[in-house]
Amino acid sequence: LLPWALASALGGGAIAYTAGGGLRGAVTLAAVGLLFVLFLWTTSVVRCPACGARLRRSRVAGPRGGRRDAARPESCPACGARF
Repeated sequence: LLPWALASALGGGAIAYTAGGGLRGAVTLAAVGLLFVLFLWTTSVVRCPACGARLRRSRVAGPRGGRRDAARPESCPACGARF
């Protein structure tokens, strides 16, 4: 979703400039889109419901030497709260 939102923000600015909105209109439209991208990026971070600490994904060895995501954590590494 983030790449799509970023492309839409930049594309919207480019269309506004091309359509005759001028540089000021293009920058304004792109800035609004980039604020939406910032909102999406901020809300997509997984956090502990008890303390708000960031829960990181761990990677483990997968089949044939590849890497895969480990099972989701069952407790917070910062506060120890169980999920």
